[in-house]
Amino acid sequence: MANIVLPLNIDFMEWASQIRIDLPDVAIPIPSSVDSWRDWACQTVSDNNLSFVPAPTGLIFSKKEDWKKWACYFINSVYT
Repeated sequence: MANIVLPLNIDFMEWASQIRIDLPDVAIPIPSSVDSWRDWACQTVSDNNLSFVPAPTGLIFSKKEDWKKWACYFINSVYT
């Protein structure tokens, strides 16, 4: 089992870049900024048909820092 970087003590851009390396079999786009993390996450979910990963909507993940919460769901879903 490979190690996947967790969203702890790391910024979004660095985390997103690292999981592209950690998960080579998952289509993960290059994000443009933390401000558009929800769009990036939607594209990641859509490109990989990950309907079991929570939709990264502003209703559920209302704060910019909530990318870390979503990232935990994502990692748990694709890596279990």
